[in-house]
Amino acid sequence: MKKIVPLSLFMLVMNSSPLWAQGNQLSGTVGTDEQTGGFPGATVVIKGTSIGTVTDAAGAYRLTVPASGTALIFSAVGMQTIEEPIGGRTTVNVQLKADTKQLTEVIITALGLKGERDKFASSISTVDGKNLVKTGETSLLTGLSGK
Repeated sequence: MKKIVPLSLFMLVMNSSPLWAQGNQLSGTVGTDEQTGGFPGATVVIKGTSIGTVTDAAGAYRLTVPASGTALIFSAVGMQTIEEPIGGRTTVNVQLKADTKQLTEVIITALGLKGERDKFASSISTVDGKNLVKTGETSLLTGLSGK
């Protein structure tokens, strides 16, 4: 009997040790300063790791942060990336701001590759929308043929 009590106490401690190593649950919402409600599809990543998630339709997220996690990185297409320190918090809400950098022209090639106009060393034709309307064609593809 005397051996069973210490052995069972040892087993209890060993089985509960993974619970201590789990990390903290962190949740929050991602929104924008331009709209009410959440921002769906934003990426939330723990800095320096590959642990991350994507916000749901309401802009909410939930992550398990390891003890080494010090900051979250929030990013989305067309928005500025934000780094927010965790600092022992369990809820981190952020507001993303629109990224005002825009390309002047994007070229889509026959292979589906995109690039800036100045980077191609080949001949490229530019067709304005006004010229397509003047042709009188009924579809975009027939209007572009031969241009």
